[in-house]
Amino acid sequence: FGYVLLDSAAGLEKGFLDTIYSVDRVLLVTTLDYTALQDADRVVGILYREQMDKIQLIINKVNPKLIEKGISVSLKKLCRFYPSIY
Repeated sequence: FGYVLLDSAAGLEKGFLDTIYSVDRVLLVTTLDYTALQDADRVVGILYREQMDKIQLIINKVNPKLIEKGISVSLKKLCRFYPSIY
């Protein structure tokens, strides 16, 4: 296939692992909420462990008010945490 779209829940299942072995790169979609970023971090850790290094992060639903209140992480802080992901 040219493209494979996988919508995975927080619990990573065997289907997720089977899929990553057949792709060249990953576009990981997340929000800036702490819980979503924790799940994304788990995915990135698995991808790195499996030597998948072509990872791009797509941030969905950026809300400056939630960032100001400390509910969400700022983009600047996120970029410091994941310097190798663009």
